Amino acid sequence: MFQLFNQDSAIGDEVIKQGVILPIYTIPPIDYQIVVNEGESSSVRSDWVRFTTPPFPLTVGECNKIVVADIYSIMDWEPAFYQKLHLDGPKAPQAATKVSAGKYSVVVKGFTEREYVGRGPKNIGYELLLEKVAMLPVVAQDVDIESFNFVLWQPGKPMT
Repeated sequence: MFQLFNQDSAIGDEVIKQGVILPIYTIPPIDYQIVVNEGESSSVRSDWVRFTTPPFPLTVGECNKIVVADIYSIMDWEPAFYQKLHLDGPKAPQAATKVSAGKYSVVVKGFTEREYVGRGPKNIGYELLLEKVAMLPVVAQDVDIESFNFVLWQPGKPMT
């Protein structure tokens, strides 16, 4: 699947436009939290928020499941594995959660607490704020998805 997206960027752009994949990349391989929030307001402290994206489209099918997975999961995509992935499973490179079927506008908030534990931030991650909508939001034609910077912190570099 990943090779297909790389070989034909129009296919990758269409998958994003149809709300099949949220493009949260490139991020360093560190332990981070994923918070999926169907509520109307953020559950992350405002002083931790490092960035907020414009709305992205997301379509949730009748299975009522979204899968949060890293890029390596897409590179080695095995549909049967993700169909069997348990809801609300342990935080791992891939996890699934239950969400009502439908169309969503999704805002991504990157957050980092300034308190350190060991060699990194105590709380670091991404909140996906899902708002159910009648029509998917449109990603503007002139927006280059690859221009978004989702990096929150890199080991060995001070936080700003």
